[in-house]
Amino acid sequence: MIKQDKIHFVGIGGAGMSALALLLLQAGKRVSGSDLQMNSYAQRVKKAGGKIFLKHCASNLKDAQMLIFSSAISSDNTEIESAKQRNIPIKHRGELLADLAKGRTSVAISGMHGKTSVANMLAVALINAQVDPTVVLGGESFDLKGNACLGKSSYFVAEADESDGSFLRLSPTYAVITNIEAEHIDFYKSEERILSIFKEFCQKVNKAIFYNGEDKNIRKILCGLKIAQKISFGFSPECDIFAKNIIRKDLTISFDCFFKQEKLGRVKIPLLGKYNVLNCLSAIAVCLHLNVDFKELRESFKNYKGVARRGEIKRKDEIMLIEDYAHHPTEIASAISAYLPIKENKKGRIISIFQPHRYTRTKFLSNSFGRCFDKSDIVILSDIYAASEKAIPGVSSELILKAINEENSPAAVLLPKEKIINYVQRIARKNDIILVLGAGDIGDITKDLIKIVPSHKLQVASFKQETTSHKLQAAG
Repeated sequence: MIKQDKIHFVGIGGAGMSALALLLLQAGKRVSGSDLQMNSYAQRVKKAGGKIFLKHCASNLKDAQMLIFSSAISSDNTEIESAKQRNIPIKHRGELLADLAKGRTSVAISGMHGKTSVANMLAVALINAQVDPTVVLGGESFDLKGNACLGKSSYFVAEADESDGSFLRLSPTYAVITNIEAEHIDFYKSEERILSIFKEFCQKVNKAIFYNGEDKNIRKILCGLKIAQKISFGFSPECDIFAKNIIRKDLTISFDCFFKQEKLGRVKIPLLGKYNVLNCLSAIAVCLHLNVDFKELRESFKNYKGVARRGEIKRKDEIMLIEDYAHHPTEIASAISAYLPIKENKKGRIISIFQPHRYTRTKFLSNSFGRCFDKSDIVILSDIYAASEKAIPGVSSELILKAINEENSPAAVLLPKEKIINYVQRIARKNDIILVLGAGDIGDITKDLIKIVPSHKLQVASFKQETTSHKLQAAG
């Protein structure tokens, strides 16, 4: 634990920042922080005893002894400038995470997708096995009732953020790598650079790497890499831990779990999507290595509650409503595919509502976004959620709309966020599945979507006519 007692966070409403703030509060530190709005993460910190300021101002620092910032904060931020002038130590959140993990048996969860779900699954399993780990998550866990907890053991479970390269500050005991692909291109510039940085991260792992054996990029960087142990998980019998006989029933998935060709037993999780089987397998792999009993693992996953905005089911009646954090084409395609069996069973439609996240991601991956919705029946796009980015000339949600139309995929329309509810009310009908996708604030509309009364008449063909009419009206 750090020696300073008074720590100030710039951007405390971020998922990762608030988790670190909560850990420090639980350790008896005095915490303050600033952000532009009182979101759920900031509210949780305030409830735990943190002081929250809803603006960035030099006076917020008061008697702070350390300032923590994230890559989302610009270097000319007034609070950072003030800290420099006052010689207050300044640390990136990745550096603070590394400090907190130092001297502990740490498990760093890395990869482009699935980090929060894997970290939560692992944390839940270890807690149920009375291991009592410290946990830092990038999302709200329904199991932990928050995104952080300070445990009494030496075990430390945390997400390793690759988006800005800050995970290289870690030297974990163990690491999980879920997947590696083209993402955060604004930072890395090329896929070759991504592979190089991940290889460097792997070389910093002390004891073992648990990796997705289905991922060719991971296999590529691990080939020839000298490390104590490399343990693979996947669907292939060539993996050290693998799943067979995957069955979806209602809103659960079950599978036979094998370790070194030996069947350990059947695992059931109240989630959908084969990607969640991989997530579960990775957590099982780590736990078995740490000598957690398999029977305890099965019970942990059987009663698993999950993470907010990760396949979170908001409504199940005449219309099914799911909110998912998916914001990359691979994540979106996987999320949609997870609900296809339900769509086929109910003979309904999938309506995907998507808010693109960041101008740079939209710019670099617009064509991929055009293809990832091909299993949706209807796509409703919202304007880009900028996050910390400045607008890029010529980059808007129109790029994705154009790409979808060029692929001749589902009917698609672009609407301001505030007009989506009324639009969905006009087109939704019984047995539809509505997916609310994106890493921004698009989830705000779910509270109103829950109230929608389905129509029993409207067909996709009429929706296409309506979208054409809407475009003409917008153009006029």
